[in-house]
Amino acid sequence: KEPVLAANTPGFAGNAFKGYELVLSTLAAEFIEYKAVKDERTVNILGVMPGQDVFCRGNIREIKRLLNQLGLKVNTFFGDGETIEKIRHYGDASLTLVFSEKYGLETAKVFEEKHNIPYLSVDLPIGETRTDAFLQKVGERLGISPPAIAALIAEEKAYYYSYLERFLDIYGDIDLQRYAIVSADLNYAFPLISFLADDLGWVPHLVVINDQLDDLAKKKYELKFNQLSSEAKPKVVFEQHAGQLLKHIRESWPHNKNEKYYNALSPAFLVGSSLEASTAQKIGAAFLPVSFPVTNRAVLDRGYTGYKGGLTLAEDLISALVSNR
Repeated sequence: KEPVLAANTPGFAGNAFKGYELVLSTLAAEFIEYKAVKDERTVNILGVMPGQDVFCRGNIREIKRLLNQLGLKVNTFFGDGETIEKIRHYGDASLTLVFSEKYGLETAKVFEEKHNIPYLSVDLPIGETRTDAFLQKVGERLGISPPAIAALIAEEKAYYYSYLERFLDIYGDIDLQRYAIVSADLNYAFPLISFLADDLGWVPHLVVINDQLDDLAKKKYELKFNQLSSEAKPKVVFEQHAGQLLKHIRESWPHNKNEKYYNALSPAFLVGSSLEASTAQKIGAAFLPVSFPVTNRAVLDRGYTGYKGGLTLAEDLISALVSNR
């Protein structure tokens, strides 16, 4: 018989993020067995939340594949092939990877306190730049040899560019560079703008983050954007109300005062949720829904993490640009 665990999750007490933490924290504290001996090549994954991350299963699958390539065993709560029996033994991990600056951290702290498993907060690795940084950071923390990391990155990049180069000519010929606007939660905001700016070469203009953070957490998150290789840095705004996005876009660009020659915010591309579709229409921008909620796309095993996920995202972005041609 399996134990019955109690997790206090009434809807009025918090949102889905709170429920995610409560359930997993309860499992970590009361169900997962303590293991005195840790496996140095086993990691736990947290922070990729089902439902709220529309691409959860696909994202976890690719993260797991990359880490497996480094010889790591990966424990996930919501990946493919998970069972109660497997979850029971997650206490054997030597490290917890939290793919968020906020969500999953409380559970990671329970793993640290109850199971002596330290944790590391990392960005969702979308595309070449962020995946390079992710693999190097994890490799350094776990003591994986730099040549092994470099070999995996080289192999993945060879695959990545063998496909990406196929549309580079048309990319230049029809000028697909855009002003990039991102409206997303904190798990996606920085990784998305990094992909658009660092990998595709778009101009990072505005990032609107729809999570509630305290002032210290906001300042910490804003520092991430200094990592962008682009000389242009985006304006970063924290705004929970989707209806305010248009206001922030208009405030980010000089108004046209009946000037004969006016440099408009065009061409632009908005990456957000389905809630921002009307805003994209109002500013004449192309649009792709990625962040929750996504109501006009069917997503099964699709994911945007890793080099392969970067190819998928590039394919979706360019398809959105050329679909009306």
